[in-house]
Amino acid sequence: MNAILSYLPITEEKRIQQIWLEATYRCQMEADTFPPQLVYQVANGYEVKGLQGALERVIPQQASFCIHCCGVGMTEVRSPRFYIPIVKSYPLVQLQQTIWEVTRSIRMGICPTYQPDEWMPRIYFPFVRVTPDQASKLYKELKRVMTQDYIPIQQVSWVSSKATGMGQKRHFSFLS
Repeated sequence: MNAILSYLPITEEKRIQQIWLEATYRCQMEADTFPPQLVYQVANGYEVKGLQGALERVIPQQASFCIHCCGVGMTEVRSPRFYIPIVKSYPLVQLQQTIWEVTRSIRMGICPTYQPDEWMPRIYFPFVRVTPDQASKLYKELKRVMTQDYIPIQQVSWVSSKATGMGQKRHFSFLS
């Protein structure tokens, strides 16, 4: 798996990790920490030189902006997944659409939920196996402690899975 994403500033990363650890502890669950991230796109692969060139060309032209995080959400697939929903602001949508366009010819096996019209920005908490009762309890605990926040976004990263044998990570900073 390969992803184009933004890592959060270290203070925000640590704050969100702490919220997760405290909520799972209060619900008597074991939990992992993680680097919280905002994912713009996931694909099976990219043509690496083309991707690097495309991101080097467009990302430095972007201005820093803040994302508006609002509350907590939960998906229902096989096991619930908890996340922080993000409001679609103009700068965020423009960045995601730009990434979509510049990677059009160099990506392989794109996940369709990352198409600009389908994309729902969010920051996922780590996966944790829970029963329906535990899920309800954890959701309520996260909802109790989550607040509306504005988090600065200042870079975009491309991360490739170690499962593909590459395990690469590249960061591209915004102009301001």
